Amino acid sequence: MMIFLSDILTVIFITHFFNQFIAKRKISYYMFFLLFLLAIMCTYLGNYNGINQIGKILSFITLYIYISFLFKGSLINKFILFLVCYLTIGISESLSIVFFQLFNPSFSLNNIYTSNTYLVIIILTQFFAYFFSYIIQKICHTIKITNLPKSFYILFFPALITILFLIVYGNYQTLFSGNKILVIILFLLLISNSITILFQLQIIKNENLRKSLEISELSNEMMISKFNSLNKEYESNFKFLHNLLHTCAELNQLIDQKKYDELDLLIQSLSNKTIKEFNEIYTNSPIFSTVLNHKKNQLSSLHISVTSTLYSDDLSSLDSINQMIFFTKILDLAIKYCSLSDEQRFIIIKSRKDIYSCTLQIIFNFPSTFENDIKESTSNIDKEFNTQSDISFDYNLKIVDIIFLIN
Repeated sequence: MMIFLSDILTVIFITHFFNQFIAKRKISYYMFFLLFLLAIMCTYLGNYNGINQIGKILSFITLYIYISFLFKGSLINKFILFLVCYLTIGISESLSIVFFQLFNPSFSLNNIYTSNTYLVIIILTQFFAYFFSYIIQKICHTIKITNLPKSFYILFFPALITILFLIVYGNYQTLFSGNKILVIILFLLLISNSITILFQLQIIKNENLRKSLEISELSNEMMISKFNSLNKEYESNFKFLHNLLHTCAELNQLIDQKKYDELDLLIQSLSNKTIKEFNEIYTNSPIFSTVLNHKKNQLSSLHISVTSTLYSDDLSSLDSINQMIFFTKILDLAIKYCSLSDEQRFIIIKSRKDIYSCTLQIIFNFPSTFENDIKESTSNIDKEFNTQSDISFDYNLKIVDIIFLIN
């Protein structure tokens, strides 16, 4: 009964752990409950006669399959996160035994799985596991780095070795029954894990510095670009006002000559032109308006019209700098391939936000021969901003529809 309780709490903890870092798949509550029960039953069957090596291996595989079906993301990323989660459970279980032995020297390991003592160990294990989970969550959410070098992931090798050690030797009768060699090995493995964590933190620090330098350089470029954009806007506004004065003179002349049909056509033309100029530089998102205003001359010269439905808080999960970079990237992508089209060129951008995430949709026309290039460019954006994209091509209308999911 105690083992069954332990298995239930373990599955709940793993689900909670992954839920802090990865979005769930869109499945029904019935399917989720079914996967949850299957994971518990398979884990319990492996440990039915007491925790042993075969049972641990079966539990390891079962739980990894469980989270692979339940959560989104690549299998490699989920495996690395699963190693961290499983190691957290293993270390928490070991610490709970050591902690219990410190306060109860007469503690006996015989028939531990059927004793009330095991309940105390289970509670201590869960306490340590959730405590470590909270620390890991705070560290990871503070880092906010998506593209780490491969050396960062290689440093998870000691964690894998520790898990294998706990699977082979980590039952209570061998590891904590006076076998000092195994305890020393576990202690050395924990030290090696601590050292690798320090190396990983240093790698993260270097990546943060590199990212800060890139953002600083980009900020300088945007300042220069903004200055140039202001100059262009001054020239554009001066030209628009000059043309407006000329149009006003024409309007007065047509009124004096009582040419009301021509007057009506000229007013409509002026109105349409004003609306078009306004829509090209204004959206509901101030950041996107800045990027769009910067691209105004390029869009005008390529005869590309832009329509957008954005709200200022739709991409609040990204800070202002990353929003500006993100908008610039997707707009450059659309302009690059839209400009190659022989059809009427247009770009449509929409956004929608729900409780857990927001989506940004961009639609533009393109030459069908560039399908693979668009997929590659979109994949690079996903890697840089940790987004998930869904692309669909309409070859009859020569339109591409890209939806970015932003967690």
